[in-house]
Amino acid sequence: DQSAAGYFDVGNMRMIWGRNTVASSSNSITLPAPFADSNYVVQMSSNVNIITFNSARTTTTFNVNMYTDAGGLSSNNIIQWFAIGQKP
Repeated sequence: DQSAAGYFDVGNMRMIWGRNTVASSSNSITLPAPFADSNYVVQMSSNVNIITFNSARTTTTFNVNMYTDAGGLSSNNIIQWFAIGQKP
């Protein structure tokens, strides 16, 4: 059980989760463990109004673009996310 490390495996499936503080509109998030390929699913929420997933991802990273209705981002935007896919 690797839940303290931010992931766990069930059979051939891996679930990974995290929380990141980001300050820019384009962010690369590093996963705590790799997936078998880049075809995993990511779900996220944020304290800002608009957040979009960028399709650029690898087995160990995914990209997030953040924008706000008010324009500009503060230095303490928080995203919480989880990802599900095949373990290596």
